[in-house]
Amino acid sequence: MTNLPQPTEPQWTPNWGQAGRFVRPLYDTYGFARLPELVQALFSVPDAPVVGELLGPLAGEYEQVVLVLVDAFGWRFVERYRDDFPFLQRFFREGQVTRLTSQFPSTTAAHLTALHTGLEVGQSGVYEWFMYEPTLDAVIGSLLYSYAGDDATNRLAGSPLTPQMLYPQADHYQRLAEAGVRSVLFGDAAYTPSAFSSVVMQGAKVVPTGTFEDAVRAAGDLLAGARAGQRGFTFLYCGDVDYAGHQRGCESAAFSRAAARCFQQLELLQPALGRSKQRTLLLFTADHGMLDVDPARTLALDWAMPEIFRWLEPTRSGGYKVPAGAPRDFFLHIRPEYLDEAQQRLSTRLAGIAEVHPVADLIAQGFFGSHPPSEVFLSRVGNLVILPYSGESVWWWGGGRFRNKLTGHHGGLTPEEMQTQVLAFAIG
Repeated sequence: MTNLPQPTEPQWTPNWGQAGRFVRPLYDTYGFARLPELVQALFSVPDAPVVGELLGPLAGEYEQVVLVLVDAFGWRFVERYRDDFPFLQRFFREGQVTRLTSQFPSTTAAHLTALHTGLEVGQSGVYEWFMYEPTLDAVIGSLLYSYAGDDATNRLAGSPLTPQMLYPQADHYQRLAEAGVRSVLFGDAAYTPSAFSSVVMQGAKVVPTGTFEDAVRAAGDLLAGARAGQRGFTFLYCGDVDYAGHQRGCESAAFSRAAARCFQQLELLQPALGRSKQRTLLLFTADHGMLDVDPARTLALDWAMPEIFRWLEPTRSGGYKVPAGAPRDFFLHIRPEYLDEAQQRLSTRLAGIAEVHPVADLIAQGFFGSHPPSEVFLSRVGNLVILPYSGESVWWWGGGRFRNKLTGHHGGLTPEEMQTQVLAFAIG
């Protein structure tokens, strides 16, 4: 493995928050949000600073770039399994290993949006699984394009909120196409294509497949059949490990089995890469990590602190703008006149469990990106956020509709959630 300057210990290790247990997200140095910039530069400006900073001696021109994202497989799991899976061993033995931080929130919605658009979370406005949408004056499920609490997709079809209004329209793949790069994105047929993909993946070819193994095989065929001089970007996404972690916990046998199956399937890429006559760069990353909580111990604010209803901003229909975020990053929409009181009372009640911070403070400190947040983001995000410590969760009961049933979680600022990586391996 080639050594490169990495995030310094103060950047990488927890040093933020009242108890110093949280990791600050990086954006303009060693941050996940730089990966779209890296992909663009590899095809257009191979000597751009981002290439050298993230890839070191592997910097250069490539005809094919393959990016594999295994959802939730952050740095702690790379370290745990690196000696078990040949796919990972190659990066450490012959490639480049660069540690990154996730964006905040450390959630799939924010990171997939960033990866496909090049927009940091504060610019894209898609910051969490559940978020308040002012067009509907309701909390919605962002990636499902449905109301919060709905398991089905596309329940917002026909509503005043179109996919083009919900998701950012960017030119990431159009720019690659203009540079002569064909982008092919493989996704699970259960949710591909979708309202989300119809907007953020414009300019790319989106290919639904039945299983992740099907996607890997199809990607291998695509790479093996590439013509000389043909340039391409291929994206593979595996959500199976994240799903197993959510359902059974990331310390479970089910999680280990899902990881083993995923990396065994990724081995199917190797023959195609070995036959390729093109200079190819294989990248591996994760949007975030994961940690376990006990769902039975999740503190439901509407039960534990009924006085919270006095502080919450109401909707026009007589409800409240809850719950936004997730059990590891609960964003509250508080009436401005009660903001100080709510922060103080919540901090007292949650002492030893979580910290409570004004969102304005996090914006000022660059937690949502290196650029000023967009008006769309500001219109959706709450003004107070609850950040639980490792192993804790704070959420909402809502008559059982929002009861936390999951063991594995992410979204917060702990090292387990925030530390991730990009691994690189060059072929040809």
